[in-house]
Parts: sequence; structure tokens; C-alpha cells
Amino acid sequence: MPADDAADPAIRELVECNDPTRGRPIPPPRMTAAELRARVDAPAHSHRRSLIRWLTPVAVGALIAAGFGVLAVHQAQKTTREEPSAAPVMLPGLLTDAAAVPAGPKLRQLAGHVAGLREPAPAAPNACIRTQVWPAPNHPRGPGVVAVDDQLCWTPNHDGRRRITVLPPQPPGQLRAVGTGALDPADASIERFISGQILYLADVPVTDDAILAGQLSSYQPADHQPSTPLQAVADMHRYHILDPAQRAAILSVLANSPGISFRGTVTDRDGRTGAAYTADANHTDGPVRDIAVIDEQTGRLLSYERVALVADGRRSPTVLSYVLYLAEDWTDHLD
Repeated sequence: MPADDAADPAIRELVECNDPTRGRPIPPPRMTAAELRARVDAPAHSHRRSLIRWLTPVAVGALIAAGFGVLAVHQAQKTTREEPSAAPVMLPGLLTDAAAVPAGPKLRQLAGHVAGLREPAPAAPNACIRTQVWPAPNHPRGPGVVAVDDQLCWTPNHDGRRRITVLPPQPPGQLRAVGTGALDPADASIERFISGQILYLADVPVTDDAILAGQLSSYQPADHQPSTPLQAVADMHRYHILDPAQRAAILSVLANSPGISFRGTVTDRDGRTGAAYTADANHTDGPVRDIAVIDEQTGRLLSYERVALVADGRRSPTVLSYVLYLAEDWTDHLD
């Protein structure tokens, strides 16, 4: 067998074993057959971008050692952002740079405060996290702003259920999100999953900053923009109820991440006040600003948003997505 052929299985095994999406439920197709054919016929460099975004840091390191240099290609050819047809009103005061200061000192101060908090131990074995997500994944985008309520609950064995409720359209021009209060369970659809389908649940965040930084890289493995740590923290909060020591470690990691700015206090789409931290990422069609709103008393993430700062060469800021972290709880029963 030629040397190159012998290396292929080893590289494939390395990539698959470190794929953070391995074992997660496969969503329904989001492209028609015609769109798939168009993607196949697209120039070769677009396929390279898709492959590189799929690779994890460990696999990318192995490929670089073999002389492929994939990270350089990834940085030179960023994927095009997807702008929704209708967008919510933007949070005020987060687009000008006059009030922005480096976030490190503020985050270190908050980390020290959160590390000293004492919270009661979980009173039940099963965990539940409730978020509101826009745009609604796997749901058609209509003329209005339609979000989903996502309640993810799991047992210590990491099996559980997801309750999805499609919310009413957002009234035009309204900043406050709809559907953040109590919802009728009859309006929800239930998705059940078995142990191993959501691997993030098993990767419990540690409190050592260096190890935690490695764990966060598994959530956003193939990007090295200033906004990457914020994106990873936002993803981690969707799969873990974090105690004060874990939250303090996360804040310390962010404090040591370059390119994050503090922009003062804001009120999020659920009417809660928190500190706004932002980081920008460059895309081929313009910069995108990631915004994390963090509770200044508990260190919990309240909301996370992404805003396109430029569109079609003109300054036309547009909200691309948001997540509201509404509730977390420990319970004896999942249903």
C-alpha cells in the first residue's frame, strides 16, 4: 500500500474521534436537491472551507504537521454569513466604539467576585436549561421575527428530552422578546435523545483555566477570531448548569482572551440588566460583532447576539441571531 494511502485511515480516525458533533442528532435536510447539486458544482475552494470548518483543533494540528496548512486557508477564505430576511430591533448603544474599553480588568474583577459566591447544592438529579433562540432552527423563515423556546432536560446518564415551542411573531419595532414567560406545554413538540447523542453534556467544564480553554475550543474548533471565545462560552452555557467556580473560570478565560471589549450596562430582550462584552470577527462580506450580556452579580450569561456591522459595502447594521438564557433548574422528573 502506498504511504499516502496508509496515512488516510489514520487521519480519518483522528478527525472522527475528535469531532465535537459526533453522536449528536442529525437535523432534517435544509437544502433541496437542486441546491445540493449547485453546491457540488461550486468552485473547489468552497468545499475546502466546509471541510476546514468541520475539523477539530487536534485534527487540524495533525494535518498541519503533515504539511497541509489548513488553518491558513481557513483564515483566508471565511464562509459567508447568512442574514435573515427579517431581523429584531438591535440593543441600543453597542455599535459605537467611543465607550468601548478592554474587557480584561472588568472580567477579572467579576471572576474574583463570582469565585467567592456560595450556592446551594443541586436539590434534584436532573438538569433543565431553557433558552429562546432566533432565528428558529429547522423552521421556515416567514416575513416576521419568529423565535423558538428550547427547553433541554437531561439525566445524570445524559439521556433526556428537548421541548420546542414555536413562538408567535415578534411585533415590528419591539425590542422586548415575546414568549419569555410561562408557556402552554400543549403547544410544544418533544424530541427525546439517548445517552451519547449530545456529547457536550458529558464534557463537564473544569475550573482550571488552561484545561477549560481547551474544552471551550471543542465548541468552536476551527476559528481563531477575537469573537471565538465568546461564541464558545455561549454554546457551553446551553448544555451545562454552571456553579460559581466554573463561571469564575470561564470569566478568567475570557479576561485573558484578546479583542474583547466592555461596553457598559445594557438591558437585554427579557428586560434584565447586565454588562455587555463584545468582540468583532471579519468576514468576506463585512465584520460581525458578537455581544454577550453577563449578570454582574452572578456571572451568568443572560443573552448572546450576533450583529452584522456592514452589508453590501454600506453601513447597515443587522441582527443575525440571538439566544436568551431564560432559566436553569434541577428537577426530579423530566416531563
